[in-house]
Amino acid sequence: MKQRIILLFLFSLFIPLHTVAAASSENDINLDAQLDHSIAYLSEQAKKTLLALYYVLPNRDWYVMLKVLSEAADAGEAHVNTLDDSSKALYRSLRNCCFSDNKGATGATGMKGATGATGATGTTGATGPTGATGITGATGITGATGPTGVTGPTGATGATGITGITGITGATGPTGATGVTGATGATGGSSGTIAGAMFFGLTTGTGNGGPTDYPATIAVKTLPGTGRVPFPQGLSTASVTRIDSSSFALAAIGTYLVTFKVHTTEPGQLQLELAGVDLPQTIAVNMNPTAGGHAIIGNAIITTSVPGEVLAVVNPVGNSPALTITPANGAETHANAQSLTILQIA
Repeated sequence: MKQRIILLFLFSLFIPLHTVAAASSENDINLDAQLDHSIAYLSEQAKKTLLALYYVLPNRDWYVMLKVLSEAADAGEAHVNTLDDSSKALYRSLRNCCFSDNKGATGATGMKGATGATGATGTTGATGPTGATGITGATGITGATGPTGVTGPTGATGATGITGITGITGATGPTGATGVTGATGATGGSSGTIAGAMFFGLTTGTGNGGPTDYPATIAVKTLPGTGRVPFPQGLSTASVTRIDSSSFALAAIGTYLVTFKVHTTEPGQLQLELAGVDLPQTIAVNMNPTAGGHAIIGNAIITTSVPGEVLAVVNPVGNSPALTITPANGAETHANAQSLTILQIA
């Protein structure tokens, strides 16, 4: 009954009905029938108002036809086809004004609701990545000097330093007292020679009562001990000793003056050999002998470094001819002498 009263009130506000509404409870059935057939003649604003009331208060017991048509609008055309002709006509009238998809303008925003209760605290999130290193702070003030530590053990002695520059020579000191006269030394030789020896060889001829000392030629040196000139005669001394006819040992370390003279038929060269080593500074030469030959004469000063070094005169390595010691040729009757003189001078 309340619903019908509200509807009648709204009808009286928006549009007059051309049907007669009854006010008593005895005419409720007739009112329903009149509403069902008269709602089609409502203005669009009145129809929208009725539908708005239905959607605002959906649980209210609105009259049956309005509720059926609203459900038909929601269900679609297939449901509408199940209605009777008057209901279909009423539905289509409502559909054109009220069941379209057009929406009105958005209403004004309502008042802000009260703040809700604070929710429960969520679980702690995972630790974030380490941030970038910050800028180095300013250097702090220097702290006070700490107490002196215990003296450590003495370190190892360092390496000897570089020798310093020699200092300036001091002034000459006063002359010292004359010393005691020393003992008189041994009398030296008149020539300054300490010791020496001479060795020689002879060809046939006057002065040589025996055969020649040079029956064979002097071969070219190939190894130490070969190519040596023999001087088979003469006596050894304390400082110079004969080893064989062509080798002589110098007993003492010292300096020696050596002279040799050999007469050859072929052009050639001779030199001294000391301790198996040829001495190039002692080369002597006979470049243009005649048929009777010429002498090869050499003079040299040599020094020994160890006692007993062996000295010899040799036909040098690399020369081509063997050398013939020239004998007397008939016009010269005396034997030709080949000699080697060794004098220690220091």
